Amino acid sequence: MKAYIPLIAVALVTACSTAKPPVTAQPIVIEKHTSTTIANPNTTVNPAPIIYKLKGYEGPEAMSTQEVRQAQKLCILSKMQPVTQYITVRTDTGSKIQVPIGVDCEAF
Repeated sequence: MKAYIPLIAVALVTACSTAKPPVTAQPIVIEKHTSTTIANPNTTVNPAPIIYKLKGYEGPEAMSTQEVRQAQKLCILSKMQPVTQYITVRTDTGSKIQVPIGVDCEAF
């Protein structure tokens, strides 16, 4: 039993020394995508909502306004309180905006 203690200590030290270095934060670049498709040429065209794609970022994707409202509605119908999560994204003009990425349901 005493022989295992030094072996465990060496394994822990080795495991800690092989960890990857922390990744430096890179600026987030966004692309603005809009699409307009005409379903019926006799009706007025409502442009599609603007969806911000986060370029070079593998994390959460931005939610559209309709997706946020639907998720909040599901929380309310479940008799829970919706809490929307946002991330701050820098635009091409240099200003910052908050983009919704998720909705959590919490108990009252």
